Amino acid sequence: MDASKIVIAGGTGLIGSLLRSRFEDQGREVVVLSRREGKGQIKWDGKTHGFWAQSLEGADAVINLSGVSVAMAWTEKNKRVIEDSRVQPTQAIAEAVRKCGTPPKVWINASAVGFYGDAGPREVSEATRAGSGFMGDLCKKWESACLSEDTPRTRKVVARLGVVLDRNSPFIKAASMAAKLGVGGALGSGKQYVSWVHSQDVLRMFEWCLYEPVTGPINVCAPYPVTNSEFMAALRRLYFRPPVPAAPAGLLKLFAGLVGKESEVLLTGQRAVPEIALSRGFRFKFERVEPALADVLDAVPEAWKSA
Repeated sequence: MDASKIVIAGGTGLIGSLLRSRFEDQGREVVVLSRREGKGQIKWDGKTHGFWAQSLEGADAVINLSGVSVAMAWTEKNKRVIEDSRVQPTQAIAEAVRKCGTPPKVWINASAVGFYGDAGPREVSEATRAGSGFMGDLCKKWESACLSEDTPRTRKVVARLGVVLDRNSPFIKAASMAAKLGVGGALGSGKQYVSWVHSQDVLRMFEWCLYEPVTGPINVCAPYPVTNSEFMAALRRLYFRPPVPAAPAGLLKLFAGLVGKESEVLLTGQRAVPEIALSRGFRFKFERVEPALADVLDAVPEAWKSA
């Protein structure tokens, strides 16, 4: 039984909720920083230093997953909302860590493989420079809010997350529904890469980061990214659906605009590899996309999942 304390900001989202359950099952004390108070939750505004900062005292780790969805339309107003929801909580945690008498031993701050921008077919690792465009600029500011702060007693890790595969993921729900309905073709050219990761490997890697002395950015994605065309084909195979025509980029942009979503999220991608994790001996439970999808999809027989 591990009685250590973990503080999770953004702990009511998909990954935060899964991490909370995992750590509590291990006997750890978990404190969630949330917009609402509740059992195991302390209220914070994600902007200013306050009472919540006391929860960081003596913690083994603080994990920051704060941030609204980037899928909303990228108007100038929404871009500011997306940026503020990530940068401001990170800055608030940085201030709290600096002021702690006994600061957290480890700070894991979320980021995204969007750091590399629209990278095309070239493989990118943690050594690759930031890309251009909104996502590249956003992730640079997000990561800088963590890494530029002087916190000598707290080891810092920036987790560049890929597309998380989980049965409760909105992305998986939408993609699997399209495949089941027989309209799960590639998006645009289909050549854009999807850097994916199973949610169980996300949890395992976050826990691994608590003990492995890694610092700085680390790609949290499976070692074998696939193109969007390959990803959708894997979904169709699992649902026994035949190949279907791709959705033209122009049509996708029009539809995204009508429903207030951002098409660039789907039409661009990164071929990111977890070079640091692999070089330090981390082994993924799900390395290939089809077994990972089989594990999370609701219509796949249980016998296939165990196989």
